[in-house]
Amino acid sequence: MSAFQGRLQAGSYLGDRMSFKRVGESMLRAGLAAIVLVCSFAQAAEIGALDSDFSLHGFGTLGIAYSSQAGMPFIREISQNIDEIDRVSARQDSRLGLQLNYRLLSDLELVGQVVARDKVNNTLNNSVEWAFGKWEPIPATTFRLGRVGLDLFLLSDQRNISYTYSWVRPPVEFYGWLPLYSLDGGDVTWWTSLGEGQLKTKFFAGRSQAADVKLTSTPIQFAVSPAVGLNISWENLYWRWRLGYTRSRLDLDYAAPSDLTDGLQMALPVWPQAATLLDAFKVRDTDLTYTGIGASYDDGRWQVIGELSRTSVERLSLPRGNKAYLSVGYRFGAWLPYVMYANSTDHRSITLAQPANPLLTPLWAAGSAAINQRGMTQRTWSFGARGDVANNVALKFQIDSVSAPPEGRWLWYRQGAGLSDVTPLRVDTCVLTVTVDVLF
Repeated sequence: MSAFQGRLQAGSYLGDRMSFKRVGESMLRAGLAAIVLVCSFAQAAEIGALDSDFSLHGFGTLGIAYSSQAGMPFIREISQNIDEIDRVSARQDSRLGLQLNYRLLSDLELVGQVVARDKVNNTLNNSVEWAFGKWEPIPATTFRLGRVGLDLFLLSDQRNISYTYSWVRPPVEFYGWLPLYSLDGGDVTWWTSLGEGQLKTKFFAGRSQAADVKLTSTPIQFAVSPAVGLNISWENLYWRWRLGYTRSRLDLDYAAPSDLTDGLQMALPVWPQAATLLDAFKVRDTDLTYTGIGASYDDGRWQVIGELSRTSVERLSLPRGNKAYLSVGYRFGAWLPYVMYANSTDHRSITLAQPANPLLTPLWAAGSAAINQRGMTQRTWSFGARGDVANNVALKFQIDSVSAPPEGRWLWYRQGAGLSDVTPLRVDTCVLTVTVDVLF
């Protein structure tokens, strides 16, 4: 195992229509920005190759996914640009990342990481995933300040680094609902020996950058400010256990596209019930809590990993409920075949009488559908295999059988439908994916 891989696994490594000619338009913009930023760091450090205090590493994935569902593309997470993804696409899983580490003092390290991946809106700012100073004033205690990872999941620090896990992507039911990867703030971590393993406690706080999300054809900006959390984990050679709790406050006005909320506000004088929908969509200063538990086991042959979580939020317009997954794999030489089941449940609905004025019917239908059909209710059976075909190169194959009821379309919408996407539709699709993951 390389030192780079060890950092990743320890969590300290801060760690489309595929028309192929369009495969990287948005990713290319972010990638160029990422490369410019990191290269400017490297130039400032005189490339750093002659100085052991500097290190520059990278990771990447090239993936192609095919979905059998026409008109409603499969996405890996809610922040992806749905309108640019077709049934055959490289956008969902392809990404490129670079990371620079500079040890300024014996107890102070500076870390920057940039990642180019498909998003609704790619900018230099939202391509910087981590940019922080790490200070270890005494053994077993670490402080980080700057842009740090949002540590909600067992694989939080590895979501973009596909080489570090066996699947082509983390289960979308568990990881795909949240568009946020990092916080501008800081954390403190303390660890100690316990039994045959190491106990680690982390407290973090900060605010997120706004992430553009397309719930319909019109994007909204999703952000939290502040967010505070506490994680406790224990790990040894084979096992890792983790328990976490996070409380955040939503930093956006409405969890709905502006054309819908503007229409409801205009309709208030003639349709008072529009206030009920507006109240459901209004999420400014609403608290969202997330509790999760996870565990993994790897003895060199068997690999088992699973997580369970509960999300609570006051408003009907955002995902809530329980999420879970379990994956089991067994190594045969360089190959590890696996099976995984993931499930999420989200029970919410609103019932409003249809307005007497037929001109208001489309607005009533769109507002009701935005709640009643946008729950995070979905289940997936996944079968796949990972092969370590060369040093720091992994080839993966995966087939997903995805099912979502008409009320569970948080990750699905009909391309180009906009607010007219009100017809209840069940999702039953098969997704085939091939990826190549590298570290360099």
